[in-house]
Amino acid sequence: MKPLSPQKEKFAKYLELYKIEPTDSEQEISYKVLDCAYDLFCALDAFTKNHNAMKAKILNILNPKGE
Repeated sequence: MKPLSPQKEKFAKYLELYKIEPTDSEQEISYKVLDCAYDLFCALDAFTKNHNAMKAKILNILNPKGE
């Protein structure tokens, strides 16, 4: 089997935190997958807000108002 890329390894380790087991019911698996998706959504949302805030700060430094 081909070794996983570092990013895929990190993602696999991240998914291990949700402890999806072969004995889980479909409902348990669905809940765990939705929980994971929600956590990833929140992380991306925070990343986007931080990115936009930093972009605004940088633009204000480069082009200060009043000049």
